[in-house]
Amino acid sequence: MCSTTRLSPNIPRDFTAFADDLHATRWQDIEQESGLTRESLTQVAAAYAKSRATIVTYGMGITQHNKGTSNVRLIADLLLMRGNIGKPGAGICPLRGHSNVQGNRTVGIQRKNPPRLSSTACSG
Repeated sequence: MCSTTRLSPNIPRDFTAFADDLHATRWQDIEQESGLTRESLTQVAAAYAKSRATIVTYGMGITQHNKGTSNVRLIADLLLMRGNIGKPGAGICPLRGHSNVQGNRTVGIQRKNPPRLSSTACSG
């Protein structure tokens, strides 16, 4: 599986090593480690590539995994590489603790915003 190359805060310098590591990783290994198919991962990658702004929300399964720190760093690095930190509608949203995880819908984290929550609310 991919090594734990840490990109932040030197993404331009480390990107080549990161990309080389990805290219050297066999799809069979990625599928086995992730539990996802190549097709599913390709669909997610295509959606992410087309997105103008992306929020990644994750819960305790990411952080409490035996590679939790590497998981969180990679999520942050992927967001940074596409400019998805520090702009409206983008960022990282860790949901921690029983109440927080359970209440994410209560605060409006949904796949699609209802009409009453227009994008103008974030335009400042």
